[in-house]
Amino acid sequence: RFGAYRVEECIGTGGMGIVYLALDEALQRQVALKTLLPVLAADPEFVARFKREAQSAAALNHPNITQIYAIGQEGDVPYFAMELIRGRSLEAIVKEKGAMPAHEAAVYILQSAHGLRHAAQRQLIHRDVKPSNLMLTEEGVVKITDFGLAKAARSATQLTATGEVLGSPGYISPEQAQGAPLDARSDIYSLGATFYHLVTGRL
Repeated sequence: RFGAYRVEECIGTGGMGIVYLALDEALQRQVALKTLLPVLAADPEFVARFKREAQSAAALNHPNITQIYAIGQEGDVPYFAMELIRGRSLEAIVKEKGAMPAHEAAVYILQSAHGLRHAAQRQLIHRDVKPSNLMLTEEGVVKITDFGLAKAARSATQLTATGEVLGSPGYISPEQAQGAPLDARSDIYSLGATFYHLVTGRL
């Protein structure tokens, strides 16, 4: 149990956290509940980065971005509850079916671009746009997930050392690979690399 949420099952793991299917008992609705990996929970820098993910994403309200419902901490473990996406990632779809027709991929990329524009207008950069972070719902709506590497473009707070590179090598922009300052154009580059992956089936 994490606060008002009762864990039902583990549905995924990532580089920083574990995602559970949980029930919000007050509202009687299922949510995705993300917690920090236990080995990282004792590290103040990782905890700060994890909380920043939740705070950054919670500030966004757009149909193409996964909605954050609540942020909390259970014992020493921080967590946040977010919208449960019933569907699959674009990466999983390409792995199963191969390259997409260009017109189909373009629909998904355009939806993603709308969500990223909303974030950019609020000075937020995702920094890790890739097919596995774009979920397609059963209704055909793309939801951007995992703002774990998002950073307020004008924030004075620096939680990573100068020159540290965050992101996925197959998709990051040259300036991100060099550890240089970033803006929304880096997300555009990563979205382009994602588009390429969707229509060719390869990096």
